[in-house]
Amino acid sequence: RSYRGTPVTLAFSGDPLEIPKNLLLIGTMNPHDRSVSHIDAAFVRRFDHIEISPSRETLESMLEAKGFPATQVAVIGDWFDEAQKIVTIGLGHAVFADVGNIDSLKTIWRYRIRPTAEALMETDAARREGFVKSYDAMIKRLEGGGAGE
Repeated sequence: RSYRGTPVTLAFSGDPLEIPKNLLLIGTMNPHDRSVSHIDAAFVRRFDHIEISPSRETLESMLEAKGFPATQVAVIGDWFDEAQKIVTIGLGHAVFADVGNIDSLKTIWRYRIRPTAEALMETDAARREGFVKSYDAMIKRLEGGGAGE
């Protein structure tokens, strides 16, 4: 903070640079992805931390903004709540930011959610299988083939 508003000269270009006093840099860090502990410790010491927990309400708002019908939003929200119990570190709502329809939900599942969850549950085959089955049941309900439709 003490260098904000203080002009410096960049070493290679010689150009002047001044960090504005009102500039906020926001970085995200998942505490479960730590690999280089000294670097992580340095970040922890130097920056303020704001925890943002997975939020069904945020997820549902995102889905509604993308045009999902209320019934589908509720089905996905129910599955999201269950996923929090199954995946030990939780499943963040931000994973769903690119979901605009059921096909994109399937893509996010295939390339983001499932590989991450399976890696986290690699030693618990029953829990991993239950998670996959819960997803399959949700998709079936979304596509009109399950109970509650």
